[in-house]
Formats: sequence, C-alpha cells, structure tokens
Amino acid sequence: MPELLMSHHLVIGKAGGRTVQEAIAARCPMIVNQVIPGQEEGNAELIWRFGLGAIAEKNREVAELVENAFAKKASQWSDWRANLRKMSRPTPRCALPNSSWPNPSMTMPDAGPSNFSTARRNASCVRLRP
Repeated sequence: MPELLMSHHLVIGKAGGRTVQEAIAARCPMIVNQVIPGQEEGNAELIWRFGLGAIAEKNREVAELVENAFAKKASQWSDWRANLRKMSRPTPRCALPNSSWPNPSMTMPDAGPSNFSTARRNASCVRLRP
C-alpha cells in the first residue's frame, strides 16, 4: 500500500483508520467520500483539521473537490502536501517487528523488547534521521 500511495497524487476513499494513516505516512492527500459513524469521524476530522485533504459530504462533490485541488497551479493540493510533510513520520516496513505483518496469513509476533530488538538488528533497510 505505501508504494501505491507514494506514486499517486491523491487518494479518494472512506475514512478508515488504516487508509487514513497510510495516506498520512505516504504524504498522499486524501478526499474522504464516506464516513462511518464512530472511529471514522475522528479520522475524517484529522484530515480536515490539519488540512491533509478534504471531506465530500456527498459523492457528487468528489469531482469538484478534485478539480479544486488541482486548480490554480494545484495550490490547494500543494498546501495539503506541505501539511502532510509537517505531520508525517513514515517508518519503513522493515523497521517493524515482523515486516510481513499485517499480512492476514501471518500473526503478529510477541511485541516484547527482545523480539523487537532482534528484528531491528536483522532489518535490511536503513532508517535515516529527519
């Protein structure tokens, strides 16, 4: 998912927790077109409050929001990206305790300190400091 989001200018979808967090980590602005009451309301508010994208109250508004984002030399989209750069703290998947997780066929290993330390020593990537 991160590679897909990082290669696109915009994601349009519901305000699910994973989608919102992946979009933030990938610095991909989001237009939310569906909010399920409960947790997703907070996710949509996060997008709106920090200027990371837009919320479409009705599906027919999505096209207009996309047009507005890229109008005037993409000034609104550029603002969203700038806000995402300030907020995003992406972590490479290989820095996670088990880089294949959360693959549904895998289970999360013990999150104990020894497992995480071993996984970090065995990681095949380098995490640069910001």
